[in-house]
Amino acid sequence: MAERETTRKVTLTFGGEAFADGRVPLTLLADKLRALQSLLFHAAATVSRAKVARRGQWANRYRDAVELRFVDSHHSDLVIEAELPAAAPVLADEFDLGKQSLGLAYDFAEALGRADVQTLARLAPDRQERALLLRAVEAMAPDPAENFAITFANGSAQRPGVRLTGRSRLVARRLLLQGAIDDAEPSREASIVGMLTKIHYDVGPQKIAVRVGPGNEVDCFYDDSLREQVSNLCAGGIVEVVGVASLDVEGRVKQIDAVTGIEAVSMEPVRMTRFEHGGRPYRLREAVPFAVEYSEGVWAYSNEALGIRGYAFKRDEALRELHQAFDFAYRDIALEADEALDGKAIELKKQLLALVTPEGAAGGVGVGGGGGR
Repeated sequence: MAERETTRKVTLTFGGEAFADGRVPLTLLADKLRALQSLLFHAAATVSRAKVARRGQWANRYRDAVELRFVDSHHSDLVIEAELPAAAPVLADEFDLGKQSLGLAYDFAEALGRADVQTLARLAPDRQERALLLRAVEAMAPDPAENFAITFANGSAQRPGVRLTGRSRLVARRLLLQGAIDDAEPSREASIVGMLTKIHYDVGPQKIAVRVGPGNEVDCFYDDSLREQVSNLCAGGIVEVVGVASLDVEGRVKQIDAVTGIEAVSMEPVRMTRFEHGGRPYRLREAVPFAVEYSEGVWAYSNEALGIRGYAFKRDEALRELHQAFDFAYRDIALEADEALDGKAIELKKQLLALVTPEGAAGGVGVGGGGGR
């Protein structure tokens, strides 16, 4: 890390088909900028080797060194430029906390992109600190369901940027889970989704309770690496919890013994630019929003204008249903002769034909290539 050039400049670029015009929702932009700042705070605590519990207002001690200042923005791809404070304090001769923290953040994100476990362990030998950095990078990475990428760079020609995608988020989650099941049976990995009913914070044991059904409340025990995320949760919201679980005789989750991930379930629309089913990929001319709902244990993704919906008890299965529904609608309506359709179906046909790019058609299906790339 130290032998390569590090500047005080930081750029965050939002690219990919979902945001090809540079129009990024402010809610998403705010979330990712907050995650970037959190990553730098944790990197500063790691490189300063301060063994102080990261509780309360712990980040305040590092604000003078690593709190980013907005500099500029531009697009077509939205690029946010920020920089470290100009006069960052030093802890010792020739030790610049700001630049060292930014260097660690960049190197850690880069190693995560390669799933390089050995380098991650070298950069953050302490398991707890490594988990905190993994969670920060995970929060920066896009949702796997959306087709966009975020490039994290520091203005150095030697460091062209780390590209974070949905895969980056999945790799971080897998590494966090692997760390939790080192001494447990892999079959005990489980996830639950439900309403957050209780939060035990700064009292023992540290846990939350999640209602996953009528009269069924599951206790979920977390460690200090998740305190920051827990502190931002609100009782009454829907959360997804992943971790090592104790199961009953029927294989249902009794409790989560070691939480590896807690995520407030976002009901923000998912912006889709590609679909694929049965080996048939569809590339869209523009990102189309699909509403997200969760009720009574069922996930639902839908776009009322297109009349396309996907439902299932698991989120990934609901997304697969959505891809299948799009494929069915395109083949059953967009490729059908006008005389076989009624008025509403003809209008939907026009929308679908205008939405799906015509290049790369195979077998009569007007779609673009590269689904899932």
